[in-house]
Amino acid sequence: MCLMVLFSKFAKGHAKEIAKAQKWIDSAQAQFATAIEEAELAEKKFSEYEAKKRKDLEKALEELNELTSKKDQAIKFKNKIKTFIEE
Repeated sequence: MCLMVLFSKFAKGHAKEIAKAQKWIDSAQAQFATAIEEAELAEKKFSEYEAKKRKDLEKALEELNELTSKKDQAIKFKNKIKTFIEE
């Protein structure tokens, strides 16, 4: 009988430790899940920002090409006029 009482106390104490450990595991899983969600949100935001910056860069390159073309036209026109005047 004494052994049964000791075993019962041990089992109850052990059950409390198991419950405590399970709460810790549940808490850790929730924290990791939150961390994963936050990392995924950050990844999405950076991907969106990267796409926007790439689009802005493409637009800037198009504008640069257009300006370069117009500058080349102006130089050619200037040179034609100089040649015409010198003749």
